[in-house]
Amino acid sequence: LSQVDIWAGTLAAPEGAEKLTIDTEAFWLDLDGPSSATFTADDRALLSDIYNPTLSDRRNDGACFVPPPTSLTYMHKLKQLVKEESMVMQERKAHFFSTDFNMENVGPLFPSSWTSSIQLDGQAQGAVAPRVPRPELEAQQELLREVLSSATPAFERQTEDGTHFLVYKIGSLEVRATKARDGRLSIGAVFSVGSAPPLDGGCRYTEDSEKVVKVTKYVERCSSGKLRCKYYVVVRTEEGNAVVVEKLLNGSVVWTENPEDLESRNFLAKVMRSEDCKGSTITVGELRGSARLSAASDGMSPSECKQYAQTAYRLAIGDFVY
Repeated sequence: LSQVDIWAGTLAAPEGAEKLTIDTEAFWLDLDGPSSATFTADDRALLSDIYNPTLSDRRNDGACFVPPPTSLTYMHKLKQLVKEESMVMQERKAHFFSTDFNMENVGPLFPSSWTSSIQLDGQAQGAVAPRVPRPELEAQQELLREVLSSATPAFERQTEDGTHFLVYKIGSLEVRATKARDGRLSIGAVFSVGSAPPLDGGCRYTEDSEKVVKVTKYVERCSSGKLRCKYYVVVRTEEGNAVVVEKLLNGSVVWTENPEDLESRNFLAKVMRSEDCKGSTITVGELRGSARLSAASDGMSPSECKQYAQTAYRLAIGDFVY
């Protein structure tokens, strides 16, 4: 590049340099390319924010485009403007990821177009179900991204700079994320929605006479074991109860009724099979008895635990007689 091109990417340009002609094509190539031999990292970040394609159409000017002056005074003003915009974005994200954010009334930090102008009487003041933060789920960013890749957001809006604000609802969980211009998804908050824990916090107990109406087999990641995963079965009953059945590596059979964390556990797991059993004659008592018969005192291999889950699933749907 010529000497003119070199100073064009330097914020501390020499006096009078802004009067020289800058090569437009070289400017865009150095700004949009994978790396830059001309701009410093800070300079490039600043100019990228200024010429954000979502906000600026200057690339369409072609050869008529003239890069900005590079005098210290002018560049300082640009830095201040970009800094103020960055602070607004930080405030938006902080509010969006807090329990105060309401999809129906987003507040003054966001574009007015995000709030519907047509509301029923009292809608804006309506009660909003409480949100309980789930930091232990938020910490599993990669796993959450994998789960959300096939989910449809219940709320999606875009700000002027091209950032997407998204809310996903899966069961009683609410996941809030932002998506940058490069498509990178960043999960900023996970909440449990509602005043009561899922499934009444495990306070209900199933009766042996309750009939099975739905059975689902899940697989979830595990830090130990040869398979690095484990399987479990969730049985739903006609009374709205849920029973989790699984076999651990120590050989013990775990029978859990209405666990508090079931919704979040299912959210992070993958459904392997599911069967609607309405009209079935299989009862909780029958499954409970089969689980006891299958208990073992010595250890089990991961593949045997997997096979147990498959057997429990078939028992619950009435496809297997123990």
